[in-house]
Amino acid sequence: MSEVTTVRCLNCGKEISDEARFCRHCGRPVVGHDNDRPVSESDGSVLAGTSGLGNSDGTSRIDGTDERNSKSKSAVKAKKTVPIITGAAVAVIAIASLAYTSWAQGWFGLGGQQAVTSQLGLNPGGGAAGTGNTPGSPKSAGSGTGSGQSRGKTPPTVQSIIKKTLPSLAYVDVTTKSGESIGSGFVFDNKGDIVTNAHVVAGSQGIQVKLQGNASHEAKVIGIDAAHDIAELRITAYAHKTPLSISKKPAQLGDPVIALGSPLGLKDTVTSGIISGMNRDFSIGTTNYNNMYQISAPIAPGNSGGPLVSVSSGKVIGIDTAGVTQGSGSIGFAIPITQVSDNLTRWAKKPMSASSIQVQLKQAQKIEQASNSGGSGNASGGGTGNTAAGGNSGGSSNSTSSPGITPGSLQEESLKLISAYYYDLNQQDYLDAYAMLGQSMQSNMSYSAFAKGYSNTLKNSVQNAVFSPIDKNSGKVTFTLVAQEVTSKGQTQTSVYSVVDTCGYEDGQLRIEHSNMKLQSRKKG
Repeated sequence: MSEVTTVRCLNCGKEISDEARFCRHCGRPVVGHDNDRPVSESDGSVLAGTSGLGNSDGTSRIDGTDERNSKSKSAVKAKKTVPIITGAAVAVIAIASLAYTSWAQGWFGLGGQQAVTSQLGLNPGGGAAGTGNTPGSPKSAGSGTGSGQSRGKTPPTVQSIIKKTLPSLAYVDVTTKSGESIGSGFVFDNKGDIVTNAHVVAGSQGIQVKLQGNASHEAKVIGIDAAHDIAELRITAYAHKTPLSISKKPAQLGDPVIALGSPLGLKDTVTSGIISGMNRDFSIGTTNYNNMYQISAPIAPGNSGGPLVSVSSGKVIGIDTAGVTQGSGSIGFAIPITQVSDNLTRWAKKPMSASSIQVQLKQAQKIEQASNSGGSGNASGGGTGNTAAGGNSGGSSNSTSSPGITPGSLQEESLKLISAYYYDLNQQDYLDAYAMLGQSMQSNMSYSAFAKGYSNTLKNSVQNAVFSPIDKNSGKVTFTLVAQEVTSKGQTQTSVYSVVDTCGYEDGQLRIEHSNMKLQSRKKG
């Protein structure tokens, strides 16, 4: 008798085809087969017809006692479980591989690659294999550097510094009443501003500046400080030129340097040396230089204003300024750029007034003239012979730190200052008189206002001047001032004032820092 196999849906119990994927009665899916018999997951069991195994209607419920259908049940579970286990295994392997790779490349900061290569007896720099791998960097063929290359920048070479600096090196040609003088300078910013020394442009009637490979252009002074011997020029035609990088850190003793300029008019001259001394103080003529760099790089007249450049950074660390000669030897000096960069930046943003510039130019000329009458030292500002500044009386590179101030000399110099001030006013030399005022007085009163205020005064007479010290650097001069004046109606009058002037040193120069004047009497004639 033939066996009849009936297959029913587990959900609705109705008969379905043994090849059906979905029940045609209830629509539920039939998800698997056991030896080509459909199975359903709806209640976790399998329903299939077998001959002679149970029910009167020829159907049987298959459970765990049926070996064949037990295998079928396990097969269904395996189909679901194997993909999950396989996916988890792949994920674990992938994570482990990524973690190892990250460790080996040093992403976790553990120096994994160095540790691995050391254990293997290999050169992290690639000496054995010639690959030159540095952790975290691309391969470079055949470096063989032992323990690995530094990740820092390679210091610039002297040749590369020179090549980069020369296009921004300025040749400064100054016309004066007495002839011509030559100096140097360098591009400070992208506005066409050139840094040089004040003594280079002292007494200038015209200034021409030339950069390498460019035409010469007329320059105007936008800032000058005679006491600190710095000046800033502007050439609008050079506004597109690349400025030199300015160091914000002071140099150190022994630092290698190069000095660039035009000594004796020889353009684009480069000398090398080291910072051979720090904080040098000395005098040239009436100028007191403080905290200067002493350098072994030779400089000569014409170098003044040129850049002193650090070999290690390629940045400007100083301004070549002076050379002192004693016997057959000479020593160079440079102003640290960190001491004057604030002034240079301020002038670039807001140039000094024309009247203040004229005052400082005239003051610089006086200093230059006094320096020319000095001894064996020189400021390296002239070029063609007669404009090199004179030196200090002793010819020493490190003579005095500041003027020798004693109560006696302060009194004498203060009385001389008051006398010279009113003498210049009587001569209507208002620029010189204005230059004798301290910075606070000049900041509160422009030169034009100062000159206008004294324009109606015919003569001043200082009487009964008495000095009284305040401290070792300042004192008061009390005196009576008799002034012949012209009124607005053109009439003359004589005014008597009581005056107290405070005198003190600013940047090594004695100035009138404050003046208190009170009218005592006035009469016609």
